[in-house]
Amino acid sequence: MRVVREEDGFTLVEMLVTIMVMLIVMFALYSIFDMSIRVFTYGNNKVEAVENARLGLGKMERELRAAYPYDKGNPMTPDTRLFMGSLSERQTTFGNDLDGNRVVEPLSEQITYYLDGKTLKRTVGTGGATGGQPVVEFVKPDGPADGYDGGLKFEYLNKSGAPLTPPINEAEVEAIRISLDVQTGGGTGTATQQITTDVDLRSRN
Repeated sequence: MRVVREEDGFTLVEMLVTIMVMLIVMFALYSIFDMSIRVFTYGNNKVEAVENARLGLGKMERELRAAYPYDKGNPMTPDTRLFMGSLSERQTTFGNDLDGNRVVEPLSEQITYYLDGKTLKRTVGTGGATGGQPVVEFVKPDGPADGYDGGLKFEYLNKSGAPLTPPINEAEVEAIRISLDVQTGGGTGTATQQITTDVDLRSRN
Protein backbone atom coordinates (compact mmCIF):
# COMPACT_ATOMS: atom_id res chain seq x y z
CA MET A 1 0.00 0.00 0.00
CA ARG A 2 2.91 2.35 0.64
CA VAL A 3 4.14 1.96 -2.96
CA VAL A 4 0.75 2.90 -4.38
CA ARG A 5 0.50 6.02 -2.26
CA GLU A 6 3.91 7.27 -3.51
CA GLU A 7 3.01 7.00 -7.26
CA ASP A 8 2.29 10.50 -8.56
CA GLY A 9 0.43 11.42 -11.81
CA PHE A 10 1.49 13.88 -14.55
CA THR A 11 1.19 17.57 -13.85
CA LEU A 12 -0.72 19.91 -16.16
CA VAL A 13 2.52 21.49 -17.39
CA GLU A 14 3.98 18.09 -18.29
CA MET A 15 0.82 17.19 -20.20
CA LEU A 16 0.88 20.47 -22.15
CA VAL A 17 4.57 20.07 -23.01
CA THR A 18 3.99 16.50 -24.16
CA ILE A 19 1.03 17.52 -26.33
CA MET A 20 3.05 20.35 -27.92
CA VAL A 21 5.95 18.02 -28.74
CA MET A 22 3.56 15.49 -30.29
CA LEU A 23 1.89 18.22 -32.38
CA ILE A 24 5.25 19.45 -33.66
CA VAL A 25 6.31 15.92 -34.60
CA MET A 26 2.98 15.19 -36.31
CA PHE A 27 3.12 18.48 -38.24
CA ALA A 28 6.66 17.71 -39.43
CA LEU A 29 5.62 14.22 -40.57
CA TYR A 30 2.56 15.62 -42.36
CA SER A 31 4.70 18.24 -44.16
CA ILE A 32 7.09 15.55 -45.39
CA PHE A 33 4.20 13.33 -46.53
CA ASP A 34 2.44 16.23 -48.27
CA MET A 35 5.63 17.27 -50.08
CA SER A 36 6.22 13.68 -51.22
CA ILE A 37 2.69 13.48 -52.64
CA ARG A 38 3.13 16.80 -54.43
CA VAL A 39 6.46 15.77 -55.96
CA PHE A 40 5.04 12.42 -57.08
CA THR A 41 1.92 14.02 -58.58
CA TYR A 42 3.93 16.70 -60.38
CA GLY A 43 6.36 14.16 -61.82
CA ASN A 44 3.56 11.82 -62.87
CA ASN A 45 1.61 14.65 -64.56
CA LYS A 46 4.74 15.80 -66.38
CA VAL A 47 5.52 12.33 -67.68
CA GLU A 48 1.91 11.81 -68.79
CA ALA A 49 1.74 15.19 -70.55
CA VAL A 50 5.04 14.62 -72.36
CA GLU A 51 4.08 11.10 -73.45
CA ASN A 52 0.73 12.34 -74.77
CA ALA A 53 2.57 15.12 -76.61
CA ARG A 54 4.93 12.58 -78.18
CA LEU A 55 1.98 10.51 -79.39
CA GLY A 56 0.29 13.57 -80.91
CA LEU A 57 3.53 14.75 -82.49
CA GLY A 58 4.09 11.27 -83.91
CA LYS A 59 0.67 11.36 -85.59
CA MET A 60 1.40 14.79 -87.09
CA GLU A 61 4.83 13.60 -88.24
CA ARG A 62 3.38 10.56 -90.06
CA GLU A 63 0.76 12.65 -91.85
CA LEU A 64 3.24 15.38 -92.84
CA ARG A 65 5.67 12.79 -94.17
CA ALA A 66 2.89 11.53 -96.43
CA ALA A 67 1.90 15.03 -97.65
CA TYR A 68 0.84 14.73 -101.30
CA PRO A 69 0.62 17.29 -104.15
CA TYR A 70 -2.88 18.68 -104.45
CA ASP A 71 -3.54 17.76 -108.08
CA LYS A 72 -0.56 15.79 -109.34
CA GLY A 73 -2.77 13.62 -111.55
CA ASN A 74 -4.01 16.50 -113.71
CA PRO A 75 -2.21 16.09 -117.09
CA MET A 76 -3.00 19.64 -118.22
CA THR A 77 -2.31 21.80 -115.17
CA PRO A 78 -0.85 19.63 -112.38
CA ASP A 79 -0.85 21.31 -108.95
CA THR A 80 2.32 20.13 -107.23
CA ARG A 81 1.87 22.20 -104.05
CA LEU A 82 2.09 20.22 -100.83
CA PHE A 83 0.69 23.00 -98.63
CA MET A 84 -2.45 25.09 -98.95
CA GLY A 85 -2.08 28.83 -98.31
CA SER A 86 0.95 30.68 -97.03
CA LEU A 87 3.48 28.76 -94.94
CA SER A 88 3.09 29.86 -91.32
CA GLU A 89 5.03 29.06 -88.17
CA ARG A 90 1.77 28.83 -86.19
CA GLN A 91 -0.19 26.34 -88.32
CA THR A 92 0.09 24.17 -91.42
CA THR A 93 -2.42 22.85 -93.97
CA PHE A 94 -1.58 20.00 -96.31
CA GLY A 95 -3.18 17.05 -98.06
CA ASN A 96 -2.94 13.25 -97.93
CA ASP A 97 -3.99 11.21 -100.96
CA LEU A 98 -5.84 8.51 -99.05
CA ASP A 99 -7.77 6.94 -101.94
CA GLY A 100 -4.84 6.76 -104.40
CA ASN A 101 -6.41 8.86 -107.18
CA ARG A 102 -3.43 11.31 -107.19
CA VAL A 103 -5.74 14.17 -106.20
CA VAL A 104 -6.25 15.65 -102.72
CA GLU A 105 -9.99 15.91 -102.01
CA PRO A 106 -10.52 19.21 -100.12
CA LEU A 107 -13.39 17.91 -97.97
CA SER A 108 -11.87 14.61 -96.84
CA GLU A 109 -8.10 14.70 -97.41
CA GLN A 110 -7.06 18.25 -96.47
CA ILE A 111 -5.56 18.40 -92.96
CA THR A 112 -4.82 21.42 -90.74
CA TYR A 113 -2.85 21.44 -87.49
CA TYR A 114 -3.03 24.55 -85.31
CA LEU A 115 -2.82 25.73 -81.71
CA ASP A 116 -6.05 26.76 -80.00
CA GLY A 117 -5.22 28.20 -76.59
CA LYS A 118 -3.40 25.39 -74.80
CA THR A 119 -4.55 22.62 -77.14
CA LEU A 120 -3.03 21.39 -80.39
CA LYS A 121 -5.95 20.61 -82.70
CA ARG A 122 -6.45 18.85 -86.03
CA THR A 123 -9.16 19.46 -88.61
CA VAL A 124 -10.04 17.61 -91.80
CA GLY A 125 -11.61 19.52 -94.68
CA THR A 126 -11.76 23.13 -95.76
CA GLY A 127 -12.69 24.50 -92.32
CA GLY A 128 -9.06 25.31 -91.53
CA ALA A 129 -8.26 26.41 -87.98
CA THR A 130 -11.81 26.04 -86.61
CA GLY A 131 -13.68 23.25 -84.85
CA GLY A 132 -10.75 20.86 -84.70
CA GLN A 133 -10.35 17.74 -82.61
CA PRO A 134 -7.85 17.88 -79.69
CA VAL A 135 -4.55 16.10 -80.33
CA VAL A 136 -2.29 17.38 -77.53
CA GLU A 137 -3.27 19.26 -74.38
CA PHE A 138 -1.23 21.31 -71.88
CA VAL A 139 0.62 23.11 -74.68
CA LYS A 140 2.20 26.46 -73.87
CA PRO A 141 -0.16 29.10 -75.33
CA ASP A 142 0.90 31.49 -78.09
CA GLY A 143 2.58 34.71 -77.05
CA PRO A 144 2.25 38.16 -78.66
CA ALA A 145 1.56 38.34 -82.37
CA ASP A 146 4.78 40.25 -83.11
CA GLY A 147 7.08 37.45 -81.96
CA TYR A 148 7.09 33.70 -81.32
CA ASP A 149 6.61 32.74 -77.70
CA GLY A 150 4.16 29.94 -78.10
CA GLY A 151 4.10 26.19 -77.79
CA LEU A 152 3.83 25.25 -81.48
CA LYS A 153 6.26 26.26 -84.19
CA PHE A 154 6.83 25.09 -87.76
CA GLU A 155 10.18 25.79 -89.42
CA TYR A 156 10.56 25.07 -93.11
CA LEU A 157 13.96 23.67 -94.14
CA ASN A 158 15.67 23.61 -97.53
CA LYS A 159 17.64 20.75 -99.07
CA SER A 160 20.72 21.46 -96.92
CA GLY A 161 18.63 21.55 -93.71
CA ALA A 162 18.80 25.33 -93.21
CA PRO A 163 15.63 27.20 -92.16
CA LEU A 164 14.01 29.25 -94.93
CA THR A 165 13.16 32.88 -94.20
CA PRO A 166 9.85 34.51 -95.26
CA PRO A 167 8.59 34.88 -97.87
CA ILE A 168 9.06 31.14 -98.26
CA ASN A 169 9.03 29.52 -101.68
CA GLU A 170 7.17 26.27 -101.14
CA ALA A 171 9.16 24.52 -103.88
CA GLU A 172 12.32 24.94 -101.76
CA VAL A 173 10.85 23.19 -98.70
CA GLU A 174 12.35 19.72 -98.30
CA ALA A 175 11.63 19.17 -94.60
CA ILE A 176 9.74 20.67 -91.65
CA ARG A 177 10.99 21.11 -88.09
CA ILE A 178 8.18 20.94 -85.54
CA SER A 179 8.68 22.28 -82.01
CA LEU A 180 6.08 21.65 -79.33
CA ASP A 181 6.32 23.12 -75.81
CA VAL A 182 4.34 21.21 -73.20
CA GLN A 183 3.56 22.88 -69.85
CA THR A 184 2.93 21.07 -66.59
CA GLY A 185 2.19 22.30 -63.09
CA GLY A 186 0.90 25.73 -62.22
CA GLY A 187 2.01 29.00 -60.66
CA THR A 188 5.63 28.93 -59.52
CA GLY A 189 5.71 25.18 -60.16
CA THR A 190 5.17 25.47 -63.92
CA ALA A 191 7.72 23.61 -66.06
CA THR A 192 8.05 23.52 -69.85
CA GLN A 193 9.29 20.55 -71.83
CA GLN A 194 10.11 21.09 -75.52
CA ILE A 195 9.79 18.26 -78.04
CA THR A 196 11.32 18.77 -81.48
CA THR A 197 11.33 16.60 -84.58
CA ASP A 198 12.37 17.00 -88.22
CA VAL A 199 10.05 15.58 -90.88
CA ASP A 200 11.30 14.80 -94.39
CA LEU A 201 8.68 15.33 -97.06
CA ARG A 202 8.45 12.01 -98.86
CA SER A 203 6.82 13.44 -102.00
CA ARG A 204 9.63 15.98 -102.42
CA ASN A 205 12.33 13.37 -102.05
